[in-house]
Amino acid sequence: MAWVVDDTERHWWPGNDPDYYWPSGIRDDDSLEAFLEFFENRGYTSCQSGTFEEGYEKVAIYAHVSEPQHIARQLPSGQWTSKLGICDIDIEHEIEGLKGGSYGSVIMYLSKPNPLFRVQGS
Repeated sequence: MAWVVDDTERHWWPGNDPDYYWPSGIRDDDSLEAFLEFFENRGYTSCQSGTFEEGYEKVAIYAHVSEPQHIARQLPSGQWTSKLGICDIDIEHEIEGLKGGSYGSVIMYLSKPNPLFRVQGS
């Protein structure tokens, strides 16, 4: 989660674990609703797919059934990036590259306009 919000100093995850950070004022359990509240608070809305759209930032929520296990962030190249657990290994991957195992499957994509994006000519 920290990798998605560009924090390389702390580990983020809800659930009242003292070893993890979670912002105050956001639901603090590992439910899908907690993650949705977190991302909606940062301007993200649900979107249909992980297809790259110029001018937008996207994240993907991986889960087992509806219990979030992992979050990935889309890069400007259209690839995805993740930090693998507490081992602090960051990788680039296809969206299906983490499917299965402890991560589950992508159950939701969210996007928001990229504030740094400028249309050519403007």
